[in-house]
Amino acid sequence: STIDSPVQLCNGNTNDDDEICLDHSTMKEYISMIKNGSMLYLKYEDEDPFKKYVQSEIGDKVLKYLRGALRASPLRENGKYSTAYDDMVFNEYNWAFWLGGNGTSTSMHYDQDSLNFLWVVEGRKRIVIIPNDERTHGTYSCNSNFNGHSCWTGVDILTGPLPQYAAEIELGPGDGIMIPQMDWHAVQNLEPTIAFGLRHNIPKNIRS
Repeated sequence: STIDSPVQLCNGNTNDDDEICLDHSTMKEYISMIKNGSMLYLKYEDEDPFKKYVQSEIGDKVLKYLRGALRASPLRENGKYSTAYDDMVFNEYNWAFWLGGNGTSTSMHYDQDSLNFLWVVEGRKRIVIIPNDERTHGTYSCNSNFNGHSCWTGVDILTGPLPQYAAEIELGPGDGIMIPQMDWHAVQNLEPTIAFGLRHNIPKNIRS
C-alpha cells in the first residue's frame, strides 16, 4: 500500500540545495517522524526514482486535476497559464508532491520552468519571492547550479527582515500560486503541510 511505500527524505532545515536526498524510510514511519517534530522533508520531484511508488496511484489524477483547475482559473484569463499547455504532453516528470512538518523549508533558488504552479492541500506555507530582474541584478549568485533546471544561492531569506523588493505570501488549504519563471523564492511550512506542484516548459519556438 502507499502508506508502506519507501520514501527518500531531504534536509528541510538547510540553506543549501535540495537536489540530493539520502535519508530513507517508509511513508508510515515518516508520518510518525513528523508528529515528533522531524525536520526531514519528503519531496517527489522531477525524475525522483521513489516517485514510481505513487505514480500509478495518484500521478495521473494529480495531473488531470491541476491542469483542469488551471484551465478554468483566472490564470488562464490573464495569460499566466497559456493555451499552449493544453496540447503539451504531461507525464510523471511534470508533477511534484511535498510533505513536511512545521518549520521545514526549501531554500532560496530560482527554477527555469515556464510553468511553476504550487498548490496547498492541507496546512500552511509561507513563500518569499524576489524579482530576478534589473532591480536585483548582481545581488544574488548561484552557489549550486543545475543547468536547465535550478539555481540555489545559499542565502537565508526566510529569517530576519525581508530583503529589498521581496514579497511575502501565505497559502492555506486550497490556495495556489504561479511562481514567475526565474524569480528567486524560498518556501517554509508554517505547520505540517501537504502540497502538489505542476511544472513544464513551453518550447521557445512557440512562446508568445
